[in-house]
Amino acid sequence: MRRPQQFDKHRIKIKETGFFAVFAVCNEYFRKNPVSGPPIQGGHGGTAPTNNLNQGVFCRGNPPVVAPILRTSVRIEISLICFSIMTYTTPKFIVSQVGEIPQSQAATWEDYVAACEDPSLEAARIFFYEGYLWIDMGNEGPQHARFNDLFTIIFFLWFTTKLGQNFDSLSGCVIEKSQLGSAAPDKVLYIGGDFHKCQKGEPRRINLNESRVPDLVGEISDTTLTSDLDQKKRLYAALGIPEYWVVDIQGERVLAFRLNENGNYQECEISGALEGLPIALLSETLKMLTQGNGTAAMWFAQQIGNL
Repeated sequence: MRRPQQFDKHRIKIKETGFFAVFAVCNEYFRKNPVSGPPIQGGHGGTAPTNNLNQGVFCRGNPPVVAPILRTSVRIEISLICFSIMTYTTPKFIVSQVGEIPQSQAATWEDYVAACEDPSLEAARIFFYEGYLWIDMGNEGPQHARFNDLFTIIFFLWFTTKLGQNFDSLSGCVIEKSQLGSAAPDKVLYIGGDFHKCQKGEPRRINLNESRVPDLVGEISDTTLTSDLDQKKRLYAALGIPEYWVVDIQGERVLAFRLNENGNYQECEISGALEGLPIALLSETLKMLTQGNGTAAMWFAQQIGNL
């Protein structure tokens, strides 16, 4: 028995009004479109109640053979509609916007991969660790950009004094170890010639199970200082990153950590990646940023010439 096309209009209405409209719309439909047929006979020859769900769903006058079929059909229809509503109205990912602190959400590795492959999240920084996912869609503000670019210049200036030593700076790229964790640090630095080389057709993420880990990663911390010193610090230790820098914008300081033999970070005063560089000199350079990151970088260049 083919249902009237009018029911499709009700399905659209259901999606617009929500889950609890399902039963109201079904009632309305069957009230306006009763199924024809002789009445169901009761045990004493009388007519069965017209609104008995077990005798014919939301309708009147169903023959005994039609009622169970119709009842099953409508229940399946309702289940499919309810599932569609739940899928349609529930957002899959919690995404932070400009100025917001990213919120973590319970997730699987498969959820993380789906987020990475979602075109709408192409510009996002996506992190995954210990069964939680957090996504940062906030655009880089002027202060964050100023500090971020300063450290790109600092890397360049440092290695101009180390002739013959290769380096590769990959700001914001994704690094991951399958099923373990993933991150998109503000700064990613490889030292030496054995750095990651992209292959055509592979995901735009560095698989640390196949490529060596970076020598240094860093986070530019403004509103994210707490998580950078907690969740991300544990994440980068789990990924086996030898050195981790946290650039505290508000405090105008750099906190540096080296991975010890136990796989934990320990704060250090001298960089191991940029061998011999005092971390205090980086903090002093930050104080020059009031004059612009170009001036601060030139001041840094003068200081390392005396090391």
